[in-house]
Amino acid sequence: MAWPHFAAPLLAAFLASLVECVEALTVVLAVGSVRGWRLALQGSAAALLVTGLMIEWPVKRPNFARFGGRMFESGIVLESTKDGIEVGQGRQALQLRNAGASAVTYSVGAEGSIGARYLDPKTGYVTINNVYVEE
Repeated sequence: MAWPHFAAPLLAAFLASLVECVEALTVVLAVGSVRGWRLALQGSAAALLVTGLMIEWPVKRPNFARFGGRMFESGIVLESTKDGIEVGQGRQALQLRNAGASAVTYSVGAEGSIGARYLDPKTGYVTINNVYVEE
């Protein structure tokens, strides 16, 4: 991709971060002028400490790409495979394939749904597949 494709989102992200910094400074100045500067600076230090800890030790999230499947009472099986999402019953199956895609994000619902979202490396389009099972 060329530089012009990155310039607009990069500028937008930078400006959004700048707005958040101005809002945080406004809160610190308001607390400092009303409650005292010691309390405002202690709160700022605590917020920076918590943010630093969150960046240093991120929370591990479950990997839904290993979702083996779920069989419903009606015999329908819903699962993620290495090539996509599959829903089947008996010898019949429907596959939504994402072969060749990297960084596929799977989402699994407790009520009987599965989804996959990925970026097609050839076209650059984002593809979203969702499958819902009702009994």
